[in-house]
Amino acid sequence: MDKQIMAGVHLHVIPTHQFQTTKIMMTFTSRQTATNAAVRNLLTNILSTSSAKYPTQTALARQLSNLYGAVIGAYVSRLSYAHVMRFKISVINERYTDQPLLPQGFDLLKELIFNPLINADGFDALTFKLQQENLINTLKSWDDDKQFYALRQVEELVFQDDPVLAVPSTGTVDQVAKLTNLDLMQAYQDMIAKDRIDIYVVGDVDAAEVERLVSQLPLKERQFNQFAVLTRPNWQGDVLEKVEHQPIEQAKLDRVYLCPVNYREPLYRAAMVMNGLLGGTPYSFLFTNVREQASMAYYASSSLRHFNGHLVMQTGIQPDNVAAVQTLLDQQVALLQVGDFSLERLQMVKDALINQYETSQDYQNSLLERQLTATLTGIATANDFAKEIQAVTKDQVVEVAQGLSKCVEYVLTGED
Repeated sequence: MDKQIMAGVHLHVIPTHQFQTTKIMMTFTSRQTATNAAVRNLLTNILSTSSAKYPTQTALARQLSNLYGAVIGAYVSRLSYAHVMRFKISVINERYTDQPLLPQGFDLLKELIFNPLINADGFDALTFKLQQENLINTLKSWDDDKQFYALRQVEELVFQDDPVLAVPSTGTVDQVAKLTNLDLMQAYQDMIAKDRIDIYVVGDVDAAEVERLVSQLPLKERQFNQFAVLTRPNWQGDVLEKVEHQPIEQAKLDRVYLCPVNYREPLYRAAMVMNGLLGGTPYSFLFTNVREQASMAYYASSSLRHFNGHLVMQTGIQPDNVAAVQTLLDQQVALLQVGDFSLERLQMVKDALINQYETSQDYQNSLLERQLTATLTGIATANDFAKEIQAVTKDQVVEVAQGLSKCVEYVLTGED
């Protein structure tokens, strides 16, 4: 069931007997700017760890325990320019308990989101300071993961002329450090009054009961101006190359290719198969040729950025092998572009993609993610994923591969 509750507020119910838990997710979506990601990230953390009724994390943990070990989660994400604050709670299905846990789950989300721990001066000062420091430490710790660090660098390079997409959905350390309580209060007021709200429920539930529970939330109409979420890099000129030196032993060689196909465009499934052949499955060229046969990489993979029109290639290699791996990567792309792969390998990749999809159907989060994507893009989820993948031809894969154009190459290696 998909229903508009009021202007700017939507309900999505996915009834299923498949799971022993019921998951509720409430999202608040706004257009990201160059400066609002950090404050929305910090706000998400603060709202999910305390409230007026549960002023400490200990008090909140005690209430979750009372709900048979319910689980709260909250984080931010981005789909192109759409910045999404997510609040989730998972409760055991009521047929396994003697309590009406679904209403209590809604009540707890209502408490956390709409009754925060604030006073006349804004959010509780100690909570603000603690969560600000925690977030700064978390963002700093991510730089210690050099695979993730390298990925962030190539994303910044490909969006160097876009001051919004160059900023991660989490914001940056410097941005978080500069935030004030006043900034947080303004962001909260904007979120409650202006953001598009979507409420997702997946589990063994009655849609009418869910709608009744949603009607009890303190929601108000809002004017949300829909914007396009499918974009392409505004890339001009030659390949941008950057080498960075740090005291590390394993080098990272990452690339970005412009991809001619975006999410759910006519050759989108062919692009998925092409990526599966290049580096997205165990039968890919990067895995079998670069990692296994040539023994040139600790890891080697590729992934599509479905909503931003590009493909990312990531490898971890010995510093002395940079030039050799660069040549090998060029060769793998060339193999695809001339169709130098067997129909047997093509079928193995298709089967792997279908298996990945069918396996993901066993997880509530996957169902929620697909529904969220459909909501934000306005494009319905696939009716028959396997049929669409099996229909992809070799010529279509080659056509997509021939449209790949390298735009960024980044090398993170040891110090001279």
